[in-house]
Amino acid sequence: MPDLSPDAEPLADLLQRAGAGDASALSDLLRRYERRVRLAARSLLRPGLRTALDSIDLVQSVHRALLPGLRDGRYAFADENQLVALAVTVLRHKVRRTARRQRPTATDPNTLPPGTDPAAAPGETAAEEEVVARLLAELEPIDRRLIELRLADVPTTEIAESLGLTPAVLRARLSRLRKRLRDSGLEEWIQNRW
Repeated sequence: MPDLSPDAEPLADLLQRAGAGDASALSDLLRRYERRVRLAARSLLRPGLRTALDSIDLVQSVHRALLPGLRDGRYAFADENQLVALAVTVLRHKVRRTARRQRPTATDPNTLPPGTDPAAAPGETAAEEEVVARLLAELEPIDRRLIELRLADVPTTEIAESLGLTPAVLRARLSRLRKRLRDSGLEEWIQNRW
């Protein structure tokens, strides 16, 4: 729940103070959405993911993703619900990314569908990796670096900062890269690794 106590500082004032580098304002902002994000984390963590993720760790990860933007004053929210919505969106992406990583790999013969030839899987993976390597060689250095950072699970805000891109330009580049990979028959590769 939002902090509705009579002496609660208005969100706009907190955001302004946080953007000016006030550590106590940052703490107050985090405290305002933390409980609701923790509840969302618990509900998103299915039993299979609970061995790989902890709701408290997830909330801390959301804090780390949002802190640079809060600290730099990049966010403007009409109310606390928008702040919570952004935090929960970041949380969902982190849970989905972990869930994709938990999927069985095509090279593990114990996880292949019945009737699949285990000997064929490594060759298919090698062919897939060869296509990816060829595509990477054709890309501009900035796009190669973008893919490397995405595969390393670096948050998009940090990718944009490290590459000197605006969020809009980053989204456009990512969209073009995904399309290029799909057009090359790498839909499954994107789903498993992106």
